[in-house]
Parts: sequence; structure tokens; C-alpha cells
Amino acid sequence: MDDEPLLVFVHLRKTAGTTVSYVMRSQFRRAEAIDIEAPTAEAANQEWNAMTLKRRASVKCVRGHLPYRPDLFAPRKTICFTILRDPVERVVSEYYFNLRSPSEKFHAVLSRERITLDRFVNSELSAEIHNTQTRMLAGAPAGASSSELLELASANLRERLAMVGISERLDESLLLCRSILGWRRLVYRRINVNPWRPAIQTISSKTVEAIERANSLDRELYRLGCAQFDELLREHRIAKAEVSALRRASRAYGTLRRTIGLPREIWIEARLALERRRVASSVPSQPPPRT
Repeated sequence: MDDEPLLVFVHLRKTAGTTVSYVMRSQFRRAEAIDIEAPTAEAANQEWNAMTLKRRASVKCVRGHLPYRPDLFAPRKTICFTILRDPVERVVSEYYFNLRSPSEKFHAVLSRERITLDRFVNSELSAEIHNTQTRMLAGAPAGASSSELLELASANLRERLAMVGISERLDESLLLCRSILGWRRLVYRRINVNPWRPAIQTISSKTVEAIERANSLDRELYRLGCAQFDELLREHRIAKAEVSALRRASRAYGTLRRTIGLPREIWIEARLALERRRVASSVPSQPPPRT
């Protein structure tokens, strides 16, 4: 089974990836799908290689907040894809997600110091969330220049990833997954959406402009990604009627899940958490460096 390509979803934070990942996992048996969270490609490969050969052979898909690099999970062949989001929407979503989630990195300081969105995007705090999409898809070594990051990310997007989806066009993205990746069950319920987050139209133009300035690389990558996405839609002849049908079915499904009580996604998330703990516990600890 090592010859069977491994499907890898490079999940960029706050890009509707949680919803996409649940649809992806429904295409496989439970034991065939795993999560790997890693800050670097080296760390992701280390976690992968810490599994037994038998376990690796049984895995067919991986999802995780991890950077892309051509040698990800080598020598196993991979089919990688990702979802991009408008950079302003993504940064605003990141701020409000941190504000409401005690487990997130910036929650304590945002709450304690009552840091507004405008103050956040203009502070050093937000440096690591600006241009995140470009940095994660570039897979570049530390110290790469801005132009090198954008060039690498664009080349990976264009030449190495099997497809790119667009967060704001989720239905069309999932239909491309069916056409390119062979997915079958596409009906979804939006997950991890913050209903209290204000719309972009209500945010001051000054703040929006600050986000745009700080995310110039992501803005250009998003523009290129949207153009590539439109080409894929034409190539695979995704019809508007299909998009409308999936949107209607998914809205009906979402309404049904809210009506009948505890959504199945909560149970899925619990299982994912258990799986992450199981995998983490199987990774051998590293000896301290020699001095």
C-alpha cells in the first residue's frame, strides 16, 4: 500500500478547512484518516515516521495545520490540496477566534489588555498571522525573502498541488474535490463558524487597509489562486446547477442537524482529539542536545 498515493489536506488556519476536512474524512474508513499538526515539514515527517510501517500503510489521508513541501511524507507518494481565503477575512476571523477561545495563543493578552482588532493588526502580536498562507505553502527555509516566499508558494500552488479551493466558494470547491479527487458524499454542515464575528463591511476602512498592507503576499497569492480555481472550474465543467443543488442540500442538512440536537461533528471532534493524543504519545521523546 506504500505505492498508493496519500491524500494530504494542507489545512491553512481559518479558511473553512474544518468543514472541508470533515467531508474529506467521510470518504474514508475511520482508521484510514489521521490528523498531523506540525509547525514545520520536518516535524510532520518525524511524526509520520514515528508510526509503525503497518500503521503508515493503512493510512490513506492526512489533514493538518502543517506547511507544504514537496518531500512531505516522502518516500510515500502524495496528492496534496489546500483551501485559500481572502486575506482580510482570514485575519479578522483569526482575531475573533483567538478572542473567544481560551486555548488559543493570543486569547489571554487580547482579553487582559482589551486589545481591539485595529490595535491587534498594527502590533507585533499579529506578525506571525500575516501572510500565513504564503509562508505555509512556500515551504521555504528560514530567512527567505518576501519575493522568494511568494515565488515558491505560487509555484507549489500551480505545479505541485493537485487542486486549490476557495473558502468563499465552498460549494464549487467541494465539487472540484469530487471531480479531481473522486469524492462522493459532499453534503456538509458548516463547522467552527463564529456567529458573533462582525462582517467586513462594518470594520473601519483604516483597519482593513492596515490588514491589506500587512498581507501583500497573501493578497497576490489569493489572486493567483482564484484565477487557477476558475480555470479548474472551466476545465472540469462545474455547472451552476450543481453548485446550487449542493448548497441547498447542505443548508437542509445543517438545519436538520441543529434540529435533532447534539451534532455528529462533536463526536467526530472528540474522536479526532483522542487520535491526536494517541499519535502524540507514540512519538519517542528526543534526547537533550549535547553541550
